[in-house]
Amino acid sequence: MDADVIIIGSGAGGGTIARALADSGLNILILERGDYLPREWGNWDPRTVFAEHRYHTHEQWRDQHGKFFSPITGYHVGGNTKFYGAAVLRRRESDFLIRHHKDGNTRAWPICYADLAPFYDQAEAWYFTHGQAGTDPTDPPRGDYPFPPFSHEEDVALVDTALRGMGLHPFPLPLAIHRLDDDPEHSPCVRCPTCDGFPCMLHAKGDAEVCGIRPALEYSNVRLLTKHRVRRLISSADGKRVETVETDQGCFSARLVVLAAGAVNSAALLLASASEQFPTGLANHSDQVGRHYMCHLNSACMALKPGRENRTIFQKTLALNDFYEDSGDPEYPYPLGHIQSLGKVTPGLF
Repeated sequence: MDADVIIIGSGAGGGTIARALADSGLNILILERGDYLPREWGNWDPRTVFAEHRYHTHEQWRDQHGKFFSPITGYHVGGNTKFYGAAVLRRRESDFLIRHHKDGNTRAWPICYADLAPFYDQAEAWYFTHGQAGTDPTDPPRGDYPFPPFSHEEDVALVDTALRGMGLHPFPLPLAIHRLDDDPEHSPCVRCPTCDGFPCMLHAKGDAEVCGIRPALEYSNVRLLTKHRVRRLISSADGKRVETVETDQGCFSARLVVLAAGAVNSAALLLASASEQFPTGLANHSDQVGRHYMCHLNSACMALKPGRENRTIFQKTLALNDFYEDSGDPEYPYPLGHIQSLGKVTPGLF
């Protein structure tokens, strides 16, 4: 055996479980198809990130009609958390139950919020989470956040006040960012306008590299191999476990394999691991692997007010869940989801 545990992927799932297992004494091997994201000025340059797609993969995927497209995704230590907006909200208790939507009902989860609550506590502590408990009416039972909420800048505070005047309940957006308001001179975060969608040049964002992989690698029993793309998983003769992980640089074996390559690539890898024993793909007896991908679906709205400059630098601090459970419209009695402010829209980004 090359390890007790092989973890495929170093993003939100793989990076976090690596840290969780690091002090177990187990021999842990992390396989990452990408490399460390370069720390350079382009990290904060809108053209480099959004126009040239320097940090995104150049591979082509096919849509449901067989047409090629370029996915906005990348392969790095830390996965796509290197680019996320660092908003970290717990699932609400109702999210685990049957939900009524216009096009039908969701199924209930086999677990409930209480099952995950202690792990949310641990994750929030590891990922520098800032927030304020009790300010959101939909908040599930919880204790205090590890860090106080990010304060609103003047223009965002005006929006907060206006929403409250409408009878709504805005609250500080929970953020996984290493910010020390009481000690700004030593704070990794400087409240810059290049957080949402950009990699953090200061390593102040609570991403899976900074908060998962780096702490895990402080243990001598944890190893990370970059530029190792996993091609397929080979199961044991009885079909009850994965025996070998085949990469483009050789094969590895372990007592336990954790597949954490992301929603798309984890499914693709299971399908690519088809064999005579598993003709439709590994763990795909149901024929459902990869068929119900949940996209990070959102819409962005920008308001312009002639004659007034938006002086905000860090504006991603406000959230609203008044329409999360129900639209409030009797003609459309369905949940609309979560609302939050996005990062600063600069001329270059726009």
